[in-house]
Amino acid sequence: MQYFFITGFLLTLFTCTAQCQTVVDITQIALMKPGNNATGVFTGDSSARCVAVLGEPDQVTDHYSEIDEDTLKLYKYGKNNIFFRQDRMVNWNLSDNSISVGAVNGQVFKVGDKLASQNLKPYQRPGTRTTAQFLNFLITHRTGISRNLHYDSASVLQLKTGSIHLDSRIELLFDRTNKLFSIAMLD
Repeated sequence: MQYFFITGFLLTLFTCTAQCQTVVDITQIALMKPGNNATGVFTGDSSARCVAVLGEPDQVTDHYSEIDEDTLKLYKYGKNNIFFRQDRMVNWNLSDNSISVGAVNGQVFKVGDKLASQNLKPYQRPGTRTTAQFLNFLITHRTGISRNLHYDSASVLQLKTGSIHLDSRIELLFDRTNKLFSIAMLD
C-alpha cells in the first residue's frame, strides 16, 4: 500500500512539473536592438545576419565547447555573448541591456527589467513568493545557483519548434531586488 502511495505521489509530482512549465516556440524568440523590434536575429541565423541586425560585435573569439566537442565563434556585445557553430547562431547569454529578447513587432524584454512584486504576503518566509509571472512566464520561487550565478527567483522556458520539444531552454534569472540580471538560451 505504501509503495502505491509513493508511486502515485511521484507520478503526480512529475505530471504537475511537466504541465506547469512554460513552453515557447523557438521560432518566436529573437535578439534585437533595444528600441527597434522590427527585425531580429533567430537561432540558426548566420553571423552576417547577426551583424546586420545588432551591428559589429566588440570582439570575436574562438570558444571551445566541451558539450559540443567543437570550437564555436563567440561574438561579444558588451557583456553579452552570442555563440555560432558552423556560422549558425546556436545559443546566447545576455548580461546587459544592449540586446532585447522577444517577438519581432511584439513583446520584448531585456536585462534590467523588473519582476512585479505582485501578491507578496507579509508572513511569507524570505526567499519565497506566491505564484508570480513575468510577461506570462511562470516564475519559480527558489533561491539558487545556475551557471555560477546566484539568483532569488527564475523562470525556465522550455523550447519547441512546431510540435517537437527541444532539449534547449531559455533561463531568466532575477536578483533580490526583482531585477532581471541574466537571460540565456542553453542546450
